[in-house]
Amino acid sequence: MLASKILKTSKTQGKTSTIHEKLLVKGGFVQKLSAGIYQFLPLGFLVYKKIYKIIEEELEKIGFLPFLGPMVQPGDLWKKTGRFKSFGSELLKFKNRAGEDYVLAPTHEENTALIAKITLRSFRDLPLALNQIQPKFRDEPRSRGGLIRLKEFTMQDGYSFHRDLKDLDLFYQIVKSAYLKIFERAGLEAKVVQSSSGAMGGNKAEEFMVKSEAGEDRIATCLKCDYAANLEVARFKDRIIKEKEKNTEEIKTPNASTIEALAKFLKLDAHRLAKIVFFVNEKDELIVASVLGDREVNERKLAQASNSAELIPAPEEKIKKMGFEPGFAKPQGGGKNVKVIFDHEVWESNNLVTGANKKDVHLLNFNPKRESGLKSLIADIAEVKDGDPCSQCSGKLKVEKAIEVGNIFQLGDKYSKDFKISITNEKGKKISPFEGCYGIGLERLIATVVETHNDEKGIIWPRELAPYEYYLIYLGEEAKKEAEKVYEKLEKSGKSVLFDDRENSPGEKFADADLIGCSKRIIISEKTLSKNQVEIKDRSSGKLELVDFRSLEDYFSL
Repeated sequence: MLASKILKTSKTQGKTSTIHEKLLVKGGFVQKLSAGIYQFLPLGFLVYKKIYKIIEEELEKIGFLPFLGPMVQPGDLWKKTGRFKSFGSELLKFKNRAGEDYVLAPTHEENTALIAKITLRSFRDLPLALNQIQPKFRDEPRSRGGLIRLKEFTMQDGYSFHRDLKDLDLFYQIVKSAYLKIFERAGLEAKVVQSSSGAMGGNKAEEFMVKSEAGEDRIATCLKCDYAANLEVARFKDRIIKEKEKNTEEIKTPNASTIEALAKFLKLDAHRLAKIVFFVNEKDELIVASVLGDREVNERKLAQASNSAELIPAPEEKIKKMGFEPGFAKPQGGGKNVKVIFDHEVWESNNLVTGANKKDVHLLNFNPKRESGLKSLIADIAEVKDGDPCSQCSGKLKVEKAIEVGNIFQLGDKYSKDFKISITNEKGKKISPFEGCYGIGLERLIATVVETHNDEKGIIWPRELAPYEYYLIYLGEEAKKEAEKVYEKLEKSGKSVLFDDRENSPGEKFADADLIGCSKRIIISEKTLSKNQVEIKDRSSGKLELVDFRSLEDYFSL
């Protein structure tokens, strides 16, 4: 390809927040239309197609069959699973001219279940594995991080149906290995971590994480064993306070309305304090969360425990209206529309300090289990922090930022039952097949590659993803004729070459070559011609080679 045709947009600028966005926009790979919505330009689309091809190849090897579902789906389909209401505000809903409900699908479990319904009749039809690569839409409230969190994005969706959980688990492991191969080919070192299935439903769920400061997720990994989990499900080894129980008593604590002030006033470790944090969910319920004072509430865990789609900090007026004193609250039943949730560490401990629900007063020797009539839930709602003891061994946990590049779920038989899919097993009995779900975000994957493969000059694409393998530059008119001959030979032999035929300065050409990040840069100049040589530089290692013109055919295996 001639650079004069494809690099006209290489100087496109815009406000960027991440390394990958800056480089992809500046390099002419993508163009931002609005928050969370981008379009791929010619260079970017070449990379996109290479990612697409890698994913297709690896999944076809393990038996996935291709299909293509619609982004626009009837609302009735989503009402069958209850997700028309439960999915949350990210599900964009609209009505057609007849007043019927429709959605822009953020995921495709519902319509895939319909394929299974007309395809599956008996156990002999199983397993069935379907795969698509298709655009989706989520009405993200906070689209950020460039291509990492988009509103419109492309997902590879795999769905598999199985006769039992044993067969599902076997295929699940096969897909996990295929995903690791995909990420390896894309030049990424992905770590498998435990995760939550979230809006997908189901049981077992894992994510593929690549460590990066640009990541919006945080993962906890053990420095001693192989334990790894997203913070939304990660758990530390509890430090339970178990002592001989003492009688509860009130103590005046003037102006000690924060954990820090209270710990200082009482000269106690914050771990002995029962912290109370208030939220409101989309059902206008007051969620009262209690963790120990040296802990923070993990909102994703709390949302799941309280059956909430969204949580926001509760306003003071709401807290008081429901019978609690802000800063001095006690985790007590508040009647209708109040949910009290204790973290395991709090519930199992005794002789704690908590609010007395009176201004400037706290309770000593609080014991949650001893409180009569306390209606509450007990759940894992505390967030892991750096240095916490591992829940699996004696090691310490390290918390790091990471980008999620893929996820896999065992959905069980939820969607099969919702759509009344049944098959006949060997004994003639009707059963519901078990389902697995597997996904990779293409734009997110490209963003992650750039975040982890760059230097101060630009992108360093892994060989399989580079838009072109070679970037050919000439310096001087005499060199131009020879460069055209080399370009013609490479093109005829099927090599992927970007020929910089522009009348730009050498500095501009070199800068663009480094920015775009093709695997190798070929330079033909009057200086190299005088020695009958061509200069070839590897973008990744920076290694320079001088290759004799007579050896070029061997070098490129023409």
